[in-house]
Amino acid sequence: MTKDEYKDLFMSALERAIENADNQLGYKVPREIKIILFDKKNKGDTVDFITALDSLYLKNGKSYYVIDVGVRDVYPTFIKVFVRCSGHTPVEYEEVWVSPDDGTKLFKQVLPQIRIVTE
Repeated sequence: MTKDEYKDLFMSALERAIENADNQLGYKVPREIKIILFDKKNKGDTVDFITALDSLYLKNGKSYYVIDVGVRDVYPTFIKVFVRCSGHTPVEYEEVWVSPDDGTKLFKQVLPQIRIVTE
């Protein structure tokens, strides 16, 4: 999988997480995204999309087995999305987790309790 293909897959997963938050809260949340990233390099650091992409994309043709994604915090002008890689040994992309619900690969939608931040 190329980095551009991975980028599109990651962005699609973030868009689904935002739609899930919209549905859970009953209104549209802001579309500016900050990512709370948990992977080998980041232990809950808040990063932008490109930084997260660069950290998540493994260049050797391997991938994390599954990556959890879900909106965690809603601020007045932006949201924070929780992104956590599994601790599994990286696998070939063809071997990644597949959703039993809709067949999407790699990025698993999680529905954390969303915190509304008014500051």
